[in-house]
Amino acid sequence: MGKYLFSEIREIMINRPFLLQEMYKGKEENNPLELFLYYKGDAKSDGIDIDVSLYNMFVYGTCYENIIVNENTELTLQDRCKYKYEMKRVQGLESFTVRGDTAVNCMSILVQIASFTLKKRVYAYEINAVREGIIKSFEEEPELKELIEKHVKLCYGIGNFYPIPFLTAKESLNQKKGVLRVGGIKIGGNRKVMFMDSLQVFLKVMYQYFVENNLSSCKLIESVDKHYRDWAESFGKGQKGWKQFVDINCFNSFVNNSNELCEPIDFFSISQNTFTEDVKKYLKSINAALEERENELVLRIKKAETNDILCKLFELPFKEICELNRCKK
Repeated sequence: MGKYLFSEIREIMINRPFLLQEMYKGKEENNPLELFLYYKGDAKSDGIDIDVSLYNMFVYGTCYENIIVNENTELTLQDRCKYKYEMKRVQGLESFTVRGDTAVNCMSILVQIASFTLKKRVYAYEINAVREGIIKSFEEEPELKELIEKHVKLCYGIGNFYPIPFLTAKESLNQKKGVLRVGGIKIGGNRKVMFMDSLQVFLKVMYQYFVENNLSSCKLIESVDKHYRDWAESFGKGQKGWKQFVDINCFNSFVNNSNELCEPIDFFSISQNTFTEDVKKYLKSINAALEERENELVLRIKKAETNDILCKLFELPFKEICELNRCKK
């Protein structure tokens, strides 16, 4: 293959692909929002998870200096799932497994907008209600259409995913951080429509871990300290460890670099009274952050040297996906 296929894959990633389109080549639907709703609804049985798709695993192995790919590294399917991968490095009795996660949960802002527009509580699994609310919001506020379509594309570009260690299903860091949330608007009573799986909250938690040395403020920190301490300490400790964590994971556009503390930015802040303007402000700022992160990752991919081990790991899986895409045409 090897080196030719490595160059081919690298070229795809440099061109900033809309990963949903890459995974669903041959599907007639080209509208970003509709493709996203298909992915979250009807396509669930396809077994595709973009966080751990072959494309993102390639980026994890190429762009993150803490992910060491060597002769002890294996690229395997998760639980016999056809499209979900993980990288495992085994050395003696120890192993280190890497999966992936989403920085910004695309569905969360759509649920906020749909709930506000329809004046009823809409849940993420209610795909038709989400669609109805979003389309209606476009009619009422045309500027939202462009912002949301751009947001969907950026959320499913390489700038919205990052590698995360995996121990066991019971102590999955991914799942534990998935419950992190920020309060959103109130619909029908005092309960808020929550903004789920927020990177800004995860970064605040990790800031507490590194800088404030607060190891008991939430279950996620306790899990990091108990089960993922080696991973966390690989970045260092204190302020230097935090900065290294941010730099290696390419999170600079999500923190305040105007001072030495580099505290996480609060992107999501929405009021009931100024909802539409707050949503537009959020989308503009988070889109800019995702775009900046994508730019940085593209630079890293461009600088990446051909890696014979990566070539060998990815050759067969990528040939299979290329063949699958040919069959769809």
